Amino acid sequence: MDSMPKEGAPRPLYSSAPDYTENFPPALKPAEKWTPPKGFVTAAVFSYLPAYFYTRYVLFSPDYRWSMLAFAVVYLIEVELLCRIHKRPDSAESTFWMVCWLVQSAAMMVFDAHAGTLYGLQWLAWHATAVYWTVCRSGMLCAGQSGLWTPFDLLMGVTVLPWRDFLLRARTLAHGGAGLLHRAGANSRKALGGLFSAAVAAAVCIFAWGQLAGVDATFARLGEGVFQWLHNLLALDTVMVFILSLPVGAWLFGLIGGSLSHTRPPFPEKTLNAGLAALPRLPVSTGYLVPGALCAVYALFFGVQAVEFLSAAGQGLSAQAASDFAVTGFWELCRILLLDFVVLAVLRLFGARPLRQAGSQRRLMTVFCVFGFLFAALAASKLGAYILLYGPTPQRVLSGWFLAVLLVWCGLAVLWLFRQIPAARMAVLVLAGSFSMLCCADIESFCLQQNIDRWQTGTIQTVDEDLFYTCGVPYNDRVSRYAVSALNEAGWFTGRSASEIGEIYYDLSGCTAGTCYLDLPDGRLALHFSDNVCTGTQVVPEE
Repeated sequence: MDSMPKEGAPRPLYSSAPDYTENFPPALKPAEKWTPPKGFVTAAVFSYLPAYFYTRYVLFSPDYRWSMLAFAVVYLIEVELLCRIHKRPDSAESTFWMVCWLVQSAAMMVFDAHAGTLYGLQWLAWHATAVYWTVCRSGMLCAGQSGLWTPFDLLMGVTVLPWRDFLLRARTLAHGGAGLLHRAGANSRKALGGLFSAAVAAAVCIFAWGQLAGVDATFARLGEGVFQWLHNLLALDTVMVFILSLPVGAWLFGLIGGSLSHTRPPFPEKTLNAGLAALPRLPVSTGYLVPGALCAVYALFFGVQAVEFLSAAGQGLSAQAASDFAVTGFWELCRILLLDFVVLAVLRLFGARPLRQAGSQRRLMTVFCVFGFLFAALAASKLGAYILLYGPTPQRVLSGWFLAVLLVWCGLAVLWLFRQIPAARMAVLVLAGSFSMLCCADIESFCLQQNIDRWQTGTIQTVDEDLFYTCGVPYNDRVSRYAVSALNEAGWFTGRSASEIGEIYYDLSGCTAGTCYLDLPDGRLALHFSDNVCTGTQVVPEE
């Protein structure tokens, strides 16, 4: 009893008693003040100029040829300087994408936008290449290079990266403005003195300019030009374009600054692969049944094609049969090729077994890819026969380029099954590089010249007016001048009425007699009319 502690004496805690002290929140630290990274304040101020230039001279200007190249050069310099300031390593791949963008921009300036579907593809590719180069140069590619995740990287560059930091420019400028106000507040008397001196200097200069303008007329015109420039700067259309350029500039700065403000991409490749690994795998049988069933259908198709070809070869191939062969089934074959690549990608990402693992599945996939190559060759033969029969058009040239890319992809798929090569990366680079080179080709002039040659040789009765319009005659000045020169060399104008010429070029219905002029690449073409018929042409120098 004597060993028991007295009442009120301190006792040790029992081991079974819960210890709530470990659940206490840590001491709250004051939030660190955010400061913009190095060079961001200057870049934020400068970003208003390219954003305004893009909005006014690229987005809303009918003559955007030179402005697209100018914007590309300024944008490249801005991003490159920021990347060097933040020590982002350069790579051969980012140089490749930069060259592709410059080539596309130069093609716009030299050849203008191409006709038909290629026009829309050029605009989409020009913007997509700019975004993808920015993501690549800033080190935000999820795999560190192009490849299977390239569409995902482009999606991140259009959505997550710029919109996540859409207000970064406003935040950066607010920080810079607060710093200026703080420094001015530290010596407010000096700041007010500077403002007063600037106001006095402006008033004195305006008075002196007015007096000197009365002495010299040239100096007066210079002053009128300066004040006219200031008036245009504050005009309503300029203000409206500036307002529209604000979200454009914020989006661009969010893309550039947001990429450089982070050291890792939003979704690295390891995270994506872990997410894919957590998804259910396709059954093993799917890797055999789907490509095997398609191979059986493809083998039956080619067997039927072989029987039809052998039977037609014995009787001789008629013009109608050749036309039917060329016209039917081209786009269906292209869709089959795209289906094959989708199946290959799905089995690569979600298949239960690696496709490159030696065994029966790899042999089956090899046969599957070979069938794809055969489909691409068959589609190319159809397109070639169609062009031989009816001549080239911009749409057919574009289809031929796409088929060539698909043929290369089929070859890369077969090699990838047996060799450790970056097939997806090579496929992306082939697509981007070949499209950039396609933009530099004078497709419209080539198609028009081929059509005129076919008319001269008697293959067709008259030139194709619809082709001339599709290629840009008369609304594309470069193509129109070339068309007039080519038609004149072929002697097409002589003996034709003004209305017939007007079906291809401008309305010349008023030229029933006398001389009318059409523009040439170098000079002008004089059309001499008598009784509503062109009696001759003459090339005259441009005044």
